[in-house]
Amino acid sequence: MLALIQLAGSLLVKNPLVESQGDPELEALLEPSEEVGTLTIKGLFQSREPDVRNACECSEGNSRLMALIVILNKLPITILPAFLIERLGSRRLLVLPTSIMCFAALLLAFGINTNAAGLSIIGIILFVVAFSVGLGPVTWVVLPEVMPSHALNAAGSVGLALNWILNFAMGVAFLPIQQALSGGVESKEGNVFFILSVTCAIAAFAIGTTFKRYDRRIAVVQ
Repeated sequence: MLALIQLAGSLLVKNPLVESQGDPELEALLEPSEEVGTLTIKGLFQSREPDVRNACECSEGNSRLMALIVILNKLPITILPAFLIERLGSRRLLVLPTSIMCFAALLLAFGINTNAAGLSIIGIILFVVAFSVGLGPVTWVVLPEVMPSHALNAAGSVGLALNWILNFAMGVAFLPIQQALSGGVESKEGNVFFILSVTCAIAAFAIGTTFKRYDRRIAVVQ
């Protein structure tokens, strides 16, 4: 909620880069840093780095508005799994949204490579919505269905640690991978999202073929 308020307020703030034109000292202070750090969704949309903007097809004028739209869509969507998990089951609620994420990553890749901003925006929003329905919330409540109760705490801790480690690794490696796959060619800057699409496809296939509910009745008998 705090991020939402900050983004909404930032739309009313004038761009300091525009106001600093003609002032060498201010322009020097506002120059993008050469350091490569981790990227968050908010940082991805609000970044002043040209490579970051090109990688997600965000212009300086609409980056904050896009971030606000994504958050506004995500807030109500995150409530859906609470009502869908009993009707569809955990397995479907993991496989279907992950498959949609695969398709959304393809849209984003083609949108960036063909300079189709509308296609890129649709891909971003579709990806965030699908994640908010599936992998985002369901992975934290599905553990009791797939393993015995005595392993829940350990599995949850390992899963949380891996989640943060991989998030950090992805944030650090995103720009180097994007630059390596594009080879400095603007029409290939979306190639990095083909990797994300393949990853989502593998995840959907793995969940669909290996997901198995843990039978507690057998555990009690044993």
